[in-house]
Amino acid sequence: TTLRTSLAKLAEMAENGQVKRISIPGRPQQMLDVAKEETGHADVLSGKSLSQPFTGSGVEAGIVDSGFDYCHEAFCEKDGRLRIARVWEQGTESFEGCSAPHAFGYGIEMTSEEAIRRGKADCETNSHGTHVAAIAAGSSAFLDGKYSGCAPDAEIVLVALDLNSSTLADISNGVRYIFDYAEKVGKPCVVNLSLGNHDGPHDGTSDFDR
Repeated sequence: TTLRTSLAKLAEMAENGQVKRISIPGRPQQMLDVAKEETGHADVLSGKSLSQPFTGSGVEAGIVDSGFDYCHEAFCEKDGRLRIARVWEQGTESFEGCSAPHAFGYGIEMTSEEAIRRGKADCETNSHGTHVAAIAAGSSAFLDGKYSGCAPDAEIVLVALDLNSSTLADISNGVRYIFDYAEKVGKPCVVNLSLGNHDGPHDGTSDFDR
């Protein structure tokens, strides 16, 4: 049983023989601001005991997910310019000035800051992709860097899934899309997938795993 009461009433309840135990709960906190320190990643960003700082500079950070707010401060430089280089919305059929990626033939691809800003977001029903992308590559522009991500200087490429229809094949295509772009611009690349399902052996042998 939970209840709200005063400390004075709590003392009275403690004297009641029918009360077996009283527990006073603590308050929850959002602690992403200390995660980099706790995991040691702050030392990676500063270059402590390393040959140099590693901030994601010169690297493509790709996220395949859903629920992206493209114009969030976490994805901007301090001067306001977007760090997002490309967006592929797989479930969008048309958008003025944009067409499907040539290699895949579906969805729409945004290749300019103007188009990405006009697009604003891929959906209005969740923000999971924003959360994930900000952890991976959020910049110091947001709240003076309090919640900056693991690679705050990386260029970002987003693939927005349609969770009503996307399959593992679409996720694989998204990964390929990101690596193809990274190869085109001559940069190393990493892709984050904070999603999955319960199909298959989960031992690295399925077509999707490979």
